[in-house]
Amino acid sequence: MSSKKANNKKSRWLCGILYPEDNESHKKALSLILTKYNSLAINHDKDTYLFDVTDENGDIVHHKGDLKKAHYHFVVHFENARYISGFAKELGIEENVVQVCGSFKSTIIYCTHVDEPLKYQYQASDFVGWLVPQAIKILDKPQDPGDMLMDVLRFIQEHPSVSWFQLAEWCNTYGYYSTLMRNMSLIREVYFERRTAKYQHDYLERSKKQ
Repeated sequence: MSSKKANNKKSRWLCGILYPEDNESHKKALSLILTKYNSLAINHDKDTYLFDVTDENGDIVHHKGDLKKAHYHFVVHFENARYISGFAKELGIEENVVQVCGSFKSTIIYCTHVDEPLKYQYQASDFVGWLVPQAIKILDKPQDPGDMLMDVLRFIQEHPSVSWFQLAEWCNTYGYYSTLMRNMSLIREVYFERRTAKYQHDYLERSKKQ
């Protein structure tokens, strides 16, 4: 998918990553996000490299345990869907640092590393913004296997063009990979059913234009 096509996506939930410590535009954007919008942000200033990172010559550029550059993850909720491109322009930042948020709950889980014990465990108290109470509710409630399965199925329904690899990548990123593996048969059935419906819809739309 081209970057232009991706940035033409719109949603009521957008999220992204900013580096306000060394980027003045990002600093201003973060301030605007937290004051103007129904939003949430968290400073990831304790992330470390889990493995040595080498350059193309094999030289180590980051050792295991080294701190990563501090950055903020943010989530914004709109009453009406907004385009990524328009929102990024309003903030004065690059479009590629903003994306459609798969689900608020999965983003909260991802931002705290609840499902990734090898990473630093961020707490509810690390969040700032108007959506903090909703984040606390999610973190205080144990993850129900049925709810997690519905999250995956809902993601498929809302993203009919997603590839199977992208679905697996999303599950792995946001802590749903075990859900995918436990319910592989059902998820595959729903996935291919949704893809077939999408292709049929697109075919009919093209036929109408001919």
